[in-house]
Amino acid sequence: MKRRAFLKSACLASACLLPACKSSVQHAIGAVKLEANNFAASLLSCTHNGCAVTPAENGFVCSCHGARFEHLGHVIKGPAKQDLTSFDTSSDQQFVTIYLPA
Repeated sequence: MKRRAFLKSACLASACLLPACKSSVQHAIGAVKLEANNFAASLLSCTHNGCAVTPAENGFVCSCHGARFEHLGHVIKGPAKQDLTSFDTSSDQQFVTIYLPA
């Protein structure tokens, strides 16, 4: 998938506004549109060292050590060994709801 197509199909408002990992932002969640009214949501924090991950052509990349994750948050390349934390979602024609743990 080309970068423009990925960004067009992804709901990355929080990821696009996410500053560098040393900022005051502690947690950001990115949502990716998989198909009509079906989304995946992940915590945009690398499981290796907690640095911010940002959108890349085929998923997300860690700005600190280069770990790569595919669009569902699964590790593609280390040093991270665990997938990104994911969240259940639901959607209708107007809203996407992301369910956070209590």
